[in-house]
Amino acid sequence: MSEPGFTVAPARYAGRYNGKPMIAVRCEPDGSGIKTRAMRLCAALNGRWSGREKAYIMSPAKAAKLHELFAAGRDGWLGADSKGRLGFTKIV
Repeated sequence: MSEPGFTVAPARYAGRYNGKPMIAVRCEPDGSGIKTRAMRLCAALNGRWSGREKAYIMSPAKAAKLHELFAAGRDGWLGADSKGRLGFTKIV
C-alpha cells in the first residue's frame, strides 16, 4: 500500500512481533536533505531506522497509527500546545 511520501511493506530482515511480521516504512526523500513529514512521524512513533532495509521498522500497530496520523495531517514535531501538553502538532 502506498501513501504520498511513504510506502509500507513487510520487513525483509526484521523479526516478528507477537507472531506478525514487522513492517518496513520506506519514506521518499524530497531532495532537500531535511526530514519529510513522514520521516518525522516515523521517528516520533519510535520507529527503528534500518540501514539494511533503508526504512523505518515498526510493529503493525505503529504502522496503522502512522497512517492515521498522516491522514489527519499531523506532524512529528513534538511540541507543547497552548495548554502546555505535549503531542503531535496539527498542520494548518
